[in-house]
Amino acid sequence: MIYIKKRKNILVSSLLLISIILATTIYSAFSTSLQIDGEAIVRSNNNIRITGIRITNQVNGAYEEFNNKYTKETTSMFVILPSNSSITYEVDITNIDNISYLIDNITELSNSNNNVSVNISLNINDIVDENSTKTFTITISNSSATEQEEFLVYQYSFLENRFTVTFDANGGEVSTSTKTVSYGREY
Repeated sequence: MIYIKKRKNILVSSLLLISIILATTIYSAFSTSLQIDGEAIVRSNNNIRITGIRITNQVNGAYEEFNNKYTKETTSMFVILPSNSSITYEVDITNIDNISYLIDNITELSNSNNNVSVNISLNINDIVDENSTKTFTITISNSSATEQEEFLVYQYSFLENRFTVTFDANGGEVSTSTKTVSYGREY
């Protein structure tokens, strides 16, 4: 009798525990919510980024239709350009890292107006030195006889300016077998 009673208590306890776990799980599924605040962007490196954009020159009545914008890696401008006019922006890239970076790519993400020309003073493989700010210009010009609108979005990508050089003594000896170097620098 005692054996059966203990077995019955264990069975009842087990069922009670399973019921509690099941009830908790079901309750949690109905009453739990997930709230995410802030950015949901994966960023490869926050040490180098676009930190500013501003108009520096407007010729013959060119103006912004909407305020310019920038993110870590993009700039966007929407301008109205009367005949024979232009507008120039200065853009800052700030590097707070202890290594320099290369401009790896500049991609136009918007559809460009064929009547408008764009000149960017930043080039692929330009270097942004460590702990510095590099400023470049974007000039948007209309040389046609009619007013033009232009919406421009550019995306910039950066690469660490570090490479490992391996020395091959060709059977001899070298004091250092490898060295980390930066593109465009003398050693």
